[in-house]
Amino acid sequence: MSMPLPGRTLVDLDGDALAHCARHLGARDVASLAMACRPLRAAAYCDAVWYHLYRGQWPFQQVPRGALGIRELYIRRHTEVHQMKFDDPLSSIYYLDPTEPTPSHLMLDRNGVWFSQGPVVKRLRLGLDMELVETYRTHSARITCMRLFPLIDTPLYRSDAHRNEKALATSSTDRTVRLCWKGQSRCYKGHSGPVTALADKLLDDGECKILATGGEDCTIRLWSMNTRAKKHPLISTLHGHEKTLSLLSVAWHKSSLLVSSSKDTKVIEHRRKLYLKSSLLVSSNISI
Repeated sequence: MSMPLPGRTLVDLDGDALAHCARHLGARDVASLAMACRPLRAAAYCDAVWYHLYRGQWPFQQVPRGALGIRELYIRRHTEVHQMKFDDPLSSIYYLDPTEPTPSHLMLDRNGVWFSQGPVVKRLRLGLDMELVETYRTHSARITCMRLFPLIDTPLYRSDAHRNEKALATSSTDRTVRLCWKGQSRCYKGHSGPVTALADKLLDDGECKILATGGEDCTIRLWSMNTRAKKHPLISTLHGHEKTLSLLSVAWHKSSLLVSSSKDTKVIEHRRKLYLKSSLLVSSNISI
């Protein structure tokens, strides 16, 4: 009768086996495992484990070759990232066409980069190699401002498939505001001069979402985002400034509160009275 084989314990695992298990562990888990006992410490500190952690944390970064072990390289880079220390932070480069206008606006959104060149907006997808994935040519003159709004926060949202999508709003010296989403677009016309400012957030009056825009005509225009108001989206025109609008901001704690500033050195607060059906706003201004 043969003797039963002795059972294996966790401390019998070699570095490769532990590295395979570490696919489901983070750096803190591996560090905790290393403090359990001396045999596990030796396995947890092996290069195979930390190579996997390094590649998981920085998938687009080549593992540098040097005198340090992979664990030491991981710890050093983790420290440098949190201290914002970089010798060369570039991981990918996209070369623009030198014959096209210089980018005037830039936005980061998850794994994408948005930028404008004259009347055109482009989006790059971040990765090992930056790739141009979208181009919008809806304006006839230079773009002055760009904003991204979560589609789920607008009446344009239709299904869960679009939960993470964004709507792009742009203003231009062609006197128009354009809204683009999922292959569709909408144009807002009403300013008598170049549009120079877009609110950083949509206003909410309890019934509909509203986009606020400002321009060289010294006015603020409020546009309904509702699909029912597609043909007549202009809700109201606000006055109070004497020069070109420069900034519009909606309060994060109260989405019915709008603040504007312009080159006349005034900051004006606009508070929408939600209990009125009309578009009455109470404004107060502060001179800078």
